[in-house]
Amino acid sequence: MSEAHFESCINESEIIKQNNLNISKIPGFPFISNSFQKIGYANFFRSLSNWQYSTEVDNIKVDEVKCGDIIFVTQHFVNYFWEIYHKKIKSKYILISHESDYPAGYPWHQMYLDHKNIGYWFAQNVVAK
Repeated sequence: MSEAHFESCINESEIIKQNNLNISKIPGFPFISNSFQKIGYANFFRSLSNWQYSTEVDNIKVDEVKCGDIIFVTQHFVNYFWEIYHKKIKSKYILISHESDYPAGYPWHQMYLDHKNIGYWFAQNVVAK
């Protein structure tokens, strides 16, 4: 799949439309600000996702993940996510990891940052440069 095709499948306005987001009601959008604490950062990020692997929900169906889908993973489950799900997902996707004090971007995460199926990885507590 070409980079241009992936870019078209993650069109920002399409994500907003698909998730029925009214961005005028999200304070500070698109930046993460203290205003997000009112609705809860993790809850907001979860609401954007098509799939979740968290303490509350594990609904990922690897055969149904489509190009541009957003997957939310609780940060301290990321290593399990790589082993259980990532290697079986065939489409490019966006990863959001959050809701934990565990850092993201350890040297052993580098191979995933460079993986062809990771379009973007948005994370909390990033230690990579």
